[in-house]
Amino acid sequence: GFDRDTTLDEKLVEDVITHTKTKVNDMSSQGVANLMRALAKMRVEVDITLQSAIQRRAVAIAPDFKKQEVANLMWALASMGGKIDSALTASMQRRALDLASEFNPQEITNVMWALVKMADQALIAALQSRAAALADTFNAQDVINFFWALGRMGIKAKGADEALLSALQRRAIDVVVGFNAYSITNLTQSLVLIGVKVDAELLAVLQRRAVVLVDKFEPQGVVNLIGALGKMGAEADVELLVAMQRRAVAL
Repeated sequence: GFDRDTTLDEKLVEDVITHTKTKVNDMSSQGVANLMRALAKMRVEVDITLQSAIQRRAVAIAPDFKKQEVANLMWALASMGGKIDSALTASMQRRALDLASEFNPQEITNVMWALVKMADQALIAALQSRAAALADTFNAQDVINFFWALGRMGIKAKGADEALLSALQRRAIDVVVGFNAYSITNLTQSLVLIGVKVDAELLAVLQRRAVVLVDKFEPQGVVNLIGALGKMGAEADVELLVAMQRRAVAL
């Protein structure tokens, strides 16, 4: 998630919201998406009247939304919480389905993240198909986010594309140097939730990476990583166990 920028000028935010109330019916798809994404990142509470007006505007111009705008708006809606108009959910999911074959890795993971809260099976299938085609271009964060979304959706291995799961595991091996301590525990826990058979080489490189980053692990991270390896039926590497024991003592 994103932490709110505490240096933000509260008066400026208030002025922007006040101005938006008078212009909402003239907003473009880009304007709607950018505004909602900014408000979500800043964790600004928007009154229900304005939120409803923005959602109605988004429904009215749904066909105008470009792929990045769809991804940003869906991410923002899921991040902000609150009541989401069913017509908006449906219209954005339809638009995302139309554009799914054009999404890049970050757009895929943003929409997948949103679908944890607003599942649409046809769209999930389309995004998995697109992700499979682009697996070799996913960066470390894309890999983590995609597996996280699958795990939180409760998609077991039988409900996810087997070729995609294999391709993304191979990609995780390629980009492992981009993983931090949190990423490693996040990924191993997601793999447990999905119930996928984990590639032996991936397990090995994740454990080696964890040893390198051992001083960055928080107490819960140590517990979560060792626990996830156990649930996967994987035997923790001796070097990893020694490193984690040393870290636990230091903490």
